[in-house]
Amino acid sequence: MSKDTEIKKQIQTLLTEAKIYSSQGLLEEAISYYQNAAELVENNDGLKNKKNLLHGISKKIRELRGDIDKLE
Repeated sequence: MSKDTEIKKQIQTLLTEAKIYSSQGLLEEAISYYQNAAELVENNDGLKNKKNLLHGISKKIRELRGDIDKLE
């Protein structure tokens, strides 16, 4: 498996886990997984849709932080 393929798989896994945590109400944990995915995206210039991925991940993090604020 190529390095790019492995990184894409890692990102996909992190995003899936973040969605699972979010659906279970574990919002802080979900944010952590989204942040880890964003870090992997940021550190890999070979990703074709890097800007769109980062935008989508940032949006999810903002939404989760908003949800956390509502709960407090």
